[in-house]
Amino acid sequence: MLARLAPLAAALLLMCAPLGVQAAVNAGEGPSFNCAAAATTVEKAICGDANLSALDRQMNETYQQAVQAASSVAGPWKEAVFLAQRIWLSQRSECFLGSSHDAPDSAGVICLGQAYEAQVERVALIGDSLRKSQQNILLRRQNHVIEQPGDVDRDLKFLPGQLLRPAFSGMLAAPKAAEGLFRLFQTTEARLGLAVVLRVTASDPKAHDAEIRQLLTKVSEAKDDENVAYFSPKPEGYDGTIGSLVIFMRAAAGSAEFPCEMYERHPELIDAMAAEFGSSQDGYLPNADCGARAYALPGSVFAIEQALSAFDGGAFDRCTGTMGSMYRRRVRLADVAMQVAPRRLLAEAADPDEKNNSDHDLRIMPLLAWSYDSPWNRQKFMAIRDLFLKARTDLAVMYRGRYGLKADEALLAAHIGLNNRFDWTLRGRPNALRAAIMDADAKPSLAEVLASGPLPQIVDAEPLLSLAVARPASLAALLAAGAPVDGTNPIGKTPLMTAAQFNALEAVQALLKAKAAVNRQSLAPDRIEGNDPPGEGDMQSACGTYAITHGQRTALMYAAANAGLPVIEALLAAGADTALKDSTGLTALDYLEGRGPVPANPLLTGAELATARTLLTPRGL
Repeated sequence: MLARLAPLAAALLLMCAPLGVQAAVNAGEGPSFNCAAAATTVEKAICGDANLSALDRQMNETYQQAVQAASSVAGPWKEAVFLAQRIWLSQRSECFLGSSHDAPDSAGVICLGQAYEAQVERVALIGDSLRKSQQNILLRRQNHVIEQPGDVDRDLKFLPGQLLRPAFSGMLAAPKAAEGLFRLFQTTEARLGLAVVLRVTASDPKAHDAEIRQLLTKVSEAKDDENVAYFSPKPEGYDGTIGSLVIFMRAAAGSAEFPCEMYERHPELIDAMAAEFGSSQDGYLPNADCGARAYALPGSVFAIEQALSAFDGGAFDRCTGTMGSMYRRRVRLADVAMQVAPRRLLAEAADPDEKNNSDHDLRIMPLLAWSYDSPWNRQKFMAIRDLFLKARTDLAVMYRGRYGLKADEALLAAHIGLNNRFDWTLRGRPNALRAAIMDADAKPSLAEVLASGPLPQIVDAEPLLSLAVARPASLAALLAAGAPVDGTNPIGKTPLMTAAQFNALEAVQALLKAKAAVNRQSLAPDRIEGNDPPGEGDMQSACGTYAITHGQRTALMYAAANAGLPVIEALLAAGADTALKDSTGLTALDYLEGRGPVPANPLLTGAELATARTLLTPRGL
């Protein structure tokens, strides 16, 4: 096997001369190669940046030490270290893929610096492993322990996997070096990698068909491997197509990162990344190396991602435990599909089984259905909506330019990609009644929905009149239809409390006119089902539906914390009691001044604030 690699190794040693062989010019200042001969963007970047030059010298020294250590240990280690480094050298240029500049730009220089730092660390760890093995050999000899055939293999049990990582991610950047590296090892992972590189990169894959089938047969026989045993790939499952490699990749590639370009050329392979176990084991399935700038998504996509990560309407259960690995896996697959496979997204829309999928409707977007659950939700959603529409537009522009899609195709692909990415925030089409209450342009209209039948009984949800706070024009029709003026949500909050919280004077006046109970209080925390506030010093511990510490609030307390003076005065005129206390003993005055669970009233200043203090001070104080 090693004899077959000799010509390749000899040629590659010459190619490696710039890093680790050729003497440096001004070695104390410049990189490990002669900058006078710098020709590539990478070489120019290194020569033009003192930090990169220093990193290149450090890389050279670390690599040489690893080669020296590998030379002292029996086995393919020296060739493996060399080939892994050769692959990395070929991948460095990815830092400048997608750059519009001929000369190195700052983003590329930063990327290259990070790549160097990571590779120095990796090679140093490999060298350490080899040196420890060498030390173990010496110790065995000193102790007169006879060397056994498997001793070195046991010492270096995990090293083949570490060395093979660049062969997976760099199989397109340096296919021959990757092939050579895979051939050095007889592990299941190496056989799978070799089969993939031969099928995906060879100019004539049919010429390698027999070897590929032989390799995959060996993979399918490795039943001692947990994933192979689980997926049970059959040799006959490979039919010569690239797509038929998926089951073998899932079974034997572990968490190897395949190049993004491979998924771009062959989108069917993205299925190899799909979540399977619903546990941390999903982290040991194939991944993608899509960090190059050429595959970067528009910044607006990251803006909506950050917004939904910070707030997703409570859709993501923060207490999922190991299922978080499954969710992260699903997110990663969706990201890769968005980055490189818009036609795969269009094919999803064209699938007859998906014809009723509401997520493909251009009107459906993250948190839309959720937004009609309460005025607070609706307010949150409006900012999310704007971010989503911007991301969708920018992504569609990218698809038109990079992949030549028509405008309508690009928009649909972008829409599906984003909805797949944030699928946990989707709940299908909004409830018609709730949408009609809160949206004047809803179809069907509120009048049409009310004419279709009696109002539903609301259980464990926001009262219909609370929804109308977002559009007070709908209050009269709902009251006429029999909506209860003092209906409550699961925490005991009434429509009047909601109107006060949102400084909705028109809604407050309409509800008071309809005889809303002005001094009604919300539920105490211990009476709220599913309430699990975080413990002291542990804000991440709460796993309930709610995390409420201050209950028994009144409409006046909500107004004191959030509303203008007219709303406060309207409640007081209707008989609101300033002496009532919440479950922690706070009054409306405390809420006004920020001593409650929320900051002080942001709307009142100066004379209005002084008036509110006077009005809200309980008698006798």
